[in-house]
Amino acid sequence: MTTNRNHRKENLAAWLLRLDSVAHILAAVVVFLPQETIAQLHERLGLGVFPDSPIAWYLARGLSAYYAMHGTFVLILSFHIRRYLRLVRLLVRLFAAYGLLMVFVDLQAAMPTWWVIAEPAFILVFSATVLMLLADSTSESDG
Repeated sequence: MTTNRNHRKENLAAWLLRLDSVAHILAAVVVFLPQETIAQLHERLGLGVFPDSPIAWYLARGLSAYYAMHGTFVLILSFHIRRYLRLVRLLVRLFAAYGLLMVFVDLQAAMPTWWVIAEPAFILVFSATVLMLLADSTSESDG
């Protein structure tokens, strides 16, 4: 039986997942932005001139669509935390592993220092927070 405190922690975890999901879903906007706008945003972030090649445009738009799809999936799960608790925990653990992997990717891509620090730090703090909030939860199938 879930205590009131566990219920509040599950609700907070659900809202954190929803906020993160919305950020991912908003990446869908990039799919439809004009190339000039994407190039300008790229430069404003201090990433230099956006490469004008088919693979760069494919990755910018394709990954944005993928982030939006992932965000939609996590958003749906966030409304059924207890039912899908094991899956939610697995996804959050995978997200943490992704955060660690991104240190390597960011360094290999010669991303700016602020990016190399901020991206993995956010992912790891977010993942740890959600996992801690769900630590005492039990799935519906656990009784």
